Amino acid sequence: MLTISTGSYNGSDFQMAAQAIHKSPKSVALPSPQSQAGLSGQGGPLYPQEWGSGLETPPLSKTSPTVQANAQQQQCLRQMPLSTNAEGWHSFMGKPSQQPLILDDVSRNRVLDLVVQAGPKTSEGSPVTRDHPLLTLDAMQEYVDLFFSRFNKSYPLIHRATFEPSRVDPLLLLSVMLLGATYGDKDAHRLAVCIHDITRTQVLQHAAFTATPDLFMLQIILLIECFGKSRAGQKQHDMSHLFHGMLIK
Repeated sequence: MLTISTGSYNGSDFQMAAQAIHKSPKSVALPSPQSQAGLSGQGGPLYPQEWGSGLETPPLSKTSPTVQANAQQQQCLRQMPLSTNAEGWHSFMGKPSQQPLILDDVSRNRVLDLVVQAGPKTSEGSPVTRDHPLLTLDAMQEYVDLFFSRFNKSYPLIHRATFEPSRVDPLLLLSVMLLGATYGDKDAHRLAVCIHDITRTQVLQHAAFTATPDLFMLQIILLIECFGKSRAGQKQHDMSHLFHGMLIK
C-alpha cells in the first residue's frame, strides 16, 4: 500500500519522488512542508514557477491608468462626509453652504403680537405672555432651526433657501416655530401644544383664508395638520381633520 506524506513541493521534488516510487512502491515519504517553500503562501508563490501557471500577480508599476483612477476615486469617496444632505455635499465639494436663518426682534414681536392677541393659556391655566421664558429670542431661534433640521428635512414643505423670517406671514412663522419646538425639551413641547390650539382660529380669521388660498396659507394649514396628527395629543389629532378636505381639494 502506498503512503504519501503531503506537504509543500517544487518540481524537482516530484521528479525525485516519481523515480523513488518506481524503485520502491511500498512507502515513499515526500519532503516535509518545513523543508520546502513551493506551494506555501508565505514562503513563495501559490504555484511553483516551474509549472508555468501564469497566475503571477503583475507588479504595481504595471497597473493600468484606469485601475489607478478607480483607486483614487474610491479613496475620495471614503473621505467624503457621511452626511447625505445637500449641505454636507456642498461643503465637501467646496461650494458654500446655506446661510443660517436669523430671527430678529421685529419678527419675534410680530409673532408675539399674534400669540398674545389670541390669548392661549399654559397647561397650568396661566395666560401666555410676551416675557415667557420659553419665548425669548434665542429660544424662538432654536425652534426655527429645529424645524428645518428635524421636521423639514424629512417632510420638505418649506423652501428653506427663500424662507425669510422677517418677510413671511407671522402665522406661517408661528406654525414653523411650533413644530420646531416639539423637537426641543418637554416644557417647550408642552407650550407649543397650548399655543397650537389657537392657530385654527387665527386661520379662519385671516384675510388670505379663502376658497382658493395662496400657497403660504396652504402651507400654514398643512403644518397645523401635521402638528395635530403627529406631534400632539388625541384632542389635537381629532381637530386636525377640520382642514383636511381643503388640502385634498
